[in-house]
Amino acid sequence: MFSAGLAMSYLFMPLVHHSAYTDGYHYISDMDNFLARNGVLQVAIFLAGSALAVGATRLRQAALGRWVQHTTQAA
Repeated sequence: MFSAGLAMSYLFMPLVHHSAYTDGYHYISDMDNFLARNGVLQVAIFLAGSALAVGATRLRQAALGRWVQHTTQAA
């Protein structure tokens, strides 16, 4: 399911970029706007994005845990 969503986003984003964000200057987006030409670089970018997502999730969970602790102690 994740792979299907990833594939759809890579197919859909050039269309969105072309139709919504070119301000009347229409051109065909190429793969360089969305994919790296080097496979190792693409994997590194994907891993960096994944690490940021995991880190943000953990920070949010930690903040929520502190908030719950604070509110239960105050009551």
